[in-house]
Amino acid sequence: MLPVAKLVCVLCISLVDAPPYPGLSSRASSIRYTYEILGRNTHLLRLSTEYFFFDTDYSTERRMAAFATDFAARTCPREFVFEERRSALPPVSPVLAKNFVFHCR
Repeated sequence: MLPVAKLVCVLCISLVDAPPYPGLSSRASSIRYTYEILGRNTHLLRLSTEYFFFDTDYSTERRMAAFATDFAARTCPREFVFEERRSALPPVSPVLAKNFVFHCR
């Protein structure tokens, strides 16, 4: 193969979009999160938390909901609304992860 052809081949490969790899999670206190934009004004926030033996499911869900509300308020320029989605899976205890989908208005 000619050197110019090799260079063009390498250049073409480097310009091709990479497959969408999941983003690494970020940490905020005891909550780890990933954030994705699903579409126009639609966002997905995936939260997970550490297990504390003294926590109840209610307090864990409340802590994750408070984080999601604060995150959505900082993400959307005006107001936002959470989309209620029921999981197809049966409920699990203790609650250690939850997805929040919100729409900016």
